[in-house]
Amino acid sequence: MSAVRWRIALASAVAVVVLVTAGLLRQRIEPDRSLAKVPQAGVLVVGLDPSYPPFEVVNGQGELDGFDVDLVRAIAQQLGVKASLVSIDFGGIFDALEVGKFDAIIGGVSPSPDQSITFGFTKPYYDAGLVVLIGTTDRGQVLGYESGSDADLNLDTLRQSLSGFELRPFDDQDRMRAGLEQKTLRGVVIDAVTASAWAGDLPGLVIRPQRLTPDPFSVATRAGDQALLRAIDQALERLQAAGSLAALEQKWLPE
Repeated sequence: MSAVRWRIALASAVAVVVLVTAGLLRQRIEPDRSLAKVPQAGVLVVGLDPSYPPFEVVNGQGELDGFDVDLVRAIAQQLGVKASLVSIDFGGIFDALEVGKFDAIIGGVSPSPDQSITFGFTKPYYDAGLVVLIGTTDRGQVLGYESGSDADLNLDTLRQSLSGFELRPFDDQDRMRAGLEQKTLRGVVIDAVTASAWAGDLPGLVIRPQRLTPDPFSVATRAGDQALLRAIDQALERLQAAGSLAALEQKWLPE
């Protein structure tokens, strides 16, 4: 390498180090005002995709409704502000949060190690993992599951947990539901949200309380907004202690 090129390379390397160091110092020096901004604005802005009933949906009056809608309003009340709910397609919800369109997002949001650098996640407020929706013994011992679903991907684990049953694959949930209606299936292995809906529609079926696999739902903020993240976590803890989360489950996800 020529002396000129070496000097250019050295200067570039030094510039990178200076920029990185300046960025780290700025992060240390600048206070986290994510929580302070919320009461100043008087509102907690939360993004969601209203296409996942019963968590978020547009009701017959054209208004946002559902488990998460009620939960956001309860969290905002805990923070002493109003809630502003912004509808957005789920495919763009994380990008919109990253660029500051919202304070937080909710709705089928699960903690992910791959996203932990960019986003922060509260402790889970609901587990939508796999459960067994089951009927009486006169239906036999066959449990259905959907091909390609989480149940299929965790089949070896399920066979150990449900060793007394025959696990039978189905092409889609419609066929599984038909088997329950016709009583040709003892039950199904399905996510907790769908199980709750089916248990309400089909008499004689109950949901076993144990989650066979986890699928935690959380509220997400930007990773740097640690003050706001802690405040939302603390609000969730208070709501859980007061029985408010259990009341929301009973309202929107009765078993």
